[in-house]
Amino acid sequence: MNHLKSLEEKYRNENSDLQKRIDSESSRNIEMSANIKDLEMKIRTKEDQIMFMRKELEGARFSNSALLDNNSNLQVEIDSLNNHIRVITHQNEELTKELDQFVQANEAIRQRLDRKARVQEIRMRNDQ
Repeated sequence: MNHLKSLEEKYRNENSDLQKRIDSESSRNIEMSANIKDLEMKIRTKEDQIMFMRKELEGARFSNSALLDNNSNLQVEIDSLNNHIRVITHQNEELTKELDQFVQANEAIRQRLDRKARVQEIRMRNDQ
């Protein structure tokens, strides 16, 4: 009978130890579940941030592409305006030369038609 009592005591101690381990594991499970929920929440937050940043990046890429197209169009316009400037500058130079010729011709005609100077020249010849 002592043997049975010692076995019973032994099994009670084992059961008690097992119950303590079960309680300890349950406590750890609750803590780990809370940690898992916290980490899952952090993961969702980070995923939301990633999605937001991806949308911002996509918007920035679209904006950048539009700006590059706009710059390209503006560069074509600048090149066209520079070409017009060259053409107008050349025309201006040609017109300036032509105007200088007209001024010289006009001055020559004015000198020929200037009777006062001619009359004085004739008087000087006659006086001599």
